[in-house]
This record gives sequence, C-alpha cells and structure tokens, in this order.
Amino acid sequence: MKCNSKYMRTIPEVSNRFYHRFITLSVMIFLIGFFSFSSIAEAVDYTVASSVVNPIGGGISPSPTSAPLVSGSDHDFLISPAVGYYVRVINDSGTFINPVAGDAYYSGGTYTVAGVTDPTRFIQVTFSNIYTVTPSVTAGTGTGTISPNVVDAVTYGSTSAEYTMTPATGDHIKDVLVNSVSVLGAVTIDGAGVGTYKIPSVKEDTTISVEFAINTYTVTTSVISATPLTGTISASTTATHGSTVGITISPATGYHVLDILEDGVTIGAPAVAALLTGGTHTTSAVTANKTVAVEYEINTYTVTTSVISATPLTGTISASTTATHGSTVGITISPATGYHVLDILEDGVTIGAPAVAALLTGG
Repeated sequence: MKCNSKYMRTIPEVSNRFYHRFITLSVMIFLIGFFSFSSIAEAVDYTVASSVVNPIGGGISPSPTSAPLVSGSDHDFLISPAVGYYVRVINDSGTFINPVAGDAYYSGGTYTVAGVTDPTRFIQVTFSNIYTVTPSVTAGTGTGTISPNVVDAVTYGSTSAEYTMTPATGDHIKDVLVNSVSVLGAVTIDGAGVGTYKIPSVKEDTTISVEFAINTYTVTTSVISATPLTGTISASTTATHGSTVGITISPATGYHVLDILEDGVTIGAPAVAALLTGGTHTTSAVTANKTVAVEYEINTYTVTTSVISATPLTGTISASTTATHGSTVGITISPATGYHVLDILEDGVTIGAPAVAALLTGG
C-alpha cells in the first residue's frame, strides 16, 4: 500500500506546527492584555497635591491631594478664606494667579485644575489679611494737601493712620470720602480749617479722598441814614476769596456822597471825592465777610446877593447866605429914601413885573 506524501505527516511534524501556533496566539493575547492593563493603570494614576501656605488664613478642599484622576481630566478645589482674609496668590504648578478685589477667586470659591496629565501637578494657595489704604486729593475749586500721601498697608479690622488735610489759604475742606462715602461729619476741623481723620476699621482695600473748595464770603451793603431817601447802593452779594466786587453808588437828586466805609473804615477823602456824584466803587480784595456802607449828604448851595449900581447908595439887600437843596431863602430888599425897586434878577433872569411891582417899595 502506497501513501500519498502530500497528505501524510508524521506525528512530530503536526505537534510542532500546533505548538508554534499556540505560542504565537498566547503572545498576542498577553501583549493585548498588557497594553490594555497598562493603559488603565495610567488613566487612574494621577493626583493633584493641594496645600495652603498660611493655614490660619483659610483652607482648600480636598487636601492634601485630590482623588485619583483619569489622565487629561479636570479637578475642582474649593478655596475658603477665613474671616478677614482674601486669596492673595494661587500657584497652579508654577502658574501664578494674583486676584484683586472683584476678581474671581479673590473671596474664594471653586478653582478648577484643568487637563491633568502630569503626576507632579499641584495647587498652592496663599491667603492675606493685609489691605491697602490709598489717599488722594480730588480736583475741586480749591487746593490743599493730604498727609501722609502714600499707600499704607493695614491689617484687617485695624485703624488706619491719621490723615491730616490742609487747605490752601482762602480754601476749605468741602468733603472727605472713604470708599466714595462722605465722612465729613466725622472729620475734626480746627480753627485754621485743617482737618484730621482716622478710618476706624479697615476691612477691605480702601480709598480716602479729600476735596477742597475756594471760600465764598458775603459782601453786605447798606446806606447810612437812608430815611428819607438820600441814595441807593448795590444789593448785598457774595465773592470768592481774593476777588473784588464793584459796588454801584447812586445819590438821590440834590445829594452827594459824603463817605464810603469798608468794614467800618473810610476809603479816604480822595476816593470819596472821585465818587462825589456817584459811580462804581471797587472793593479791596475780599478775604473774609465784608461790609460796604455809603453815607449821603444833601447838597448845600451859596446864594449870593448884590445891588446893581450901588454907588451912590440907592438901597440895600440881605447879605449872601447858603441854602440846602430844595429849600427857599428870604431876601430883604430895602430901597433908599427917594428910590424904588426897578427889577429883581435871579441867576440873571427877571422875576417878572408883577413880582417886582409887589416889592416896589421894598420887602
């Protein structure tokens, strides 16, 4: 009997081929399992270390590390400052975040460590209870200074430095604001107008600002002995420090300016003479409340009498005299024996025939 060698194999040949195939399959299964296991191990092998530089200022959770994380995933940490503290610095594995008031994280909250792919990833938080006080002068109509005028560091709840606010000459403190709220009523202001103030309890970054304004004074006007009406003067008014004011002075008909007084003191005869019939008086520089008073006086006139062609003696007339505005004067006319009144002239103009006839023989 003949055997076909194409189909006939010895038992050792078959066994050997089966063995190699078995080994190859086993290696493949092992490698697949190894890499799958290795990948799973890496996926849960990362944690993020968390810490606080000054634990008295607050805490972070979880701590000291996060739970194991899948590679590339995010993890949230809750940052909680203690009362009076805020988050000063967040160190995210060498990336520093410095929140300021109003920013996220300044007052704490949830911080996300994103995309964890590094087994050395960490987060470190620094808290602070030191706040700044920033002084300034706000622009106004006046000027002045605030001292000290440097940014100060104050521990939470403490009193600030004492601030001294000094207005320039002729100015005053108009308002003092702490964090935009007026505290003027609590400012101590001395007789020279200098103010002092301490912020009683600093609990946040704080500003203190002072605004100065130029002084405004009252200029009070009056007429001395104004009854009956002898004249007028401009109404009372106001003036800023160092300015002057024009005062209109108007005597009534038949009156003139006798004197002008500033704060009870005459401005002097030459200045009065220049305004005898009225005009504008300009005050001296106003540096305090001021009074301006004017005194009027009725005009007095000379009444000069004379006899025309008095040589030889033909008669007499009363002596020259004076009279105030609006008054009348009696003039005695006495013709000499054998004479009569021919005419009477006032300021060169006849008083008229009927009036002359009534005084033909004198009167």
